[in-house]
Amino acid sequence: MSIKNTLKDLLSQCIDIPLEDIKIRLENNTNEIYYTSNIILILEEKLNQNSDIIYKTIKNNIKSNEIIEDLDLLENKLLKITIKKDYLIKNLNKILEKNAEYGKNNIGNNQSINIELFINNFEIENYIKTIINIDNISRIMEFSGYNIEKEIYINDVNYIQLEEKIKEKLDNYRIYIEKYSNNKNLEEEYLIEDVLNKIRYSANCYIEENNIIIKNIDEESKEKYILIDNQGNYTDFSKYIAHIYEKYKNNYDNIIIYTDNNENYIINLKEEIKYLNNNNNNLNIKKIENNSIIKNETNMNKIRYMYLMNNYNFEELAKNYYKVITISSKLEKIIKKINNKLDQYNNINNNITYNILYKLIDFEDLIITTCQYKEPILLMNYASELINLLNIIIESNSFNNKNIINLLNASKIIINNILRLTGLIPEDEI
Repeated sequence: MSIKNTLKDLLSQCIDIPLEDIKIRLENNTNEIYYTSNIILILEEKLNQNSDIIYKTIKNNIKSNEIIEDLDLLENKLLKITIKKDYLIKNLNKILEKNAEYGKNNIGNNQSINIELFINNFEIENYIKTIINIDNISRIMEFSGYNIEKEIYINDVNYIQLEEKIKEKLDNYRIYIEKYSNNKNLEEEYLIEDVLNKIRYSANCYIEENNIIIKNIDEESKEKYILIDNQGNYTDFSKYIAHIYEKYKNNYDNIIIYTDNNENYIINLKEEIKYLNNNNNNLNIKKIENNSIIKNETNMNKIRYMYLMNNYNFEELAKNYYKVITISSKLEKIIKKINNKLDQYNNINNNITYNILYKLIDFEDLIITTCQYKEPILLMNYASELINLLNIIIESNSFNNKNIINLLNASKIIINNILRLTGLIPEDEI
């Protein structure tokens, strides 16, 4: 269990309050590092009691455990939680023991998730940023116990020729997509006929000039979404409705679709699926934005990093990119140097050391948060902050501490885990 969840559990046991209401946040300033919780604010309102009385009750109920060093009541009525230093040191051994598995969890509980990119334009380069994002999200969610299937739906008649070209291009970006589909797949089955018959006899559509058209959710829009044309043919729109409905028949727990179709298309699509499935809470359709092509660049690490950081200015990113990719080999050299000349270095800056210890212990929670928000950039921001702390120690040559080698090794493990989860390769593994 991560430290934030452990603290939530401890607080909920001492005073009856739902876990989901308790918020835990890591506070980091120049003087000290600690966690805060909103539990006193919640209970003050709920119980109509003085905050000091609530604080004393909580403190008496948590007299001793292996995690909490001390509890204090801050002026803003947040509960300040200081963690035992021994517990932070103990976590280093946990990181070293688990190595590449550190941070792995099972919040996904093997839920089946389909993540799809809907392609209208067969030029795959126009979608690379989104595909890299899908690939990163998939890696992180699989690390957290989800069963992920990535899919590309190609809205083009030349599907067979396109699929091979797309696979070849994606291989250059170190991206593997499990499933490819298109309109033709549906035409060979009776699914589309069954789905359209349900809509045809509903109140969700009307007939105009022998076309069967769905009712537009946005009354101001002049766009018309035809399900069956006046020749009796199913349209691309109706086929895509059937395609999504098929996913529900395949019992996916969650469906995430990235598309460059307009907002009105998306709204109407979701409404039709909602009608067919009664509930589409597990259908998330995201609009693709800004998929600019990076030209004249062949370094896949750099390309993936640029898209991950949502920035295409190489000059601005070059310094940080170099720090992220090279830190593992840099730490390895320093560790060897320490082993050979340990007594030649000064005492370590304890404040920076404990900053890093807290940072490392926060990684398990970060993985869970990244899954919830589906924002891989959170991992890279965390890595940059950790590297900046490590560089303070590296530049000071303050290595005379019995835990420093474990600290550096644990940091290296976590940074390498982040690189792998975001599809980047450390310099010493290239």
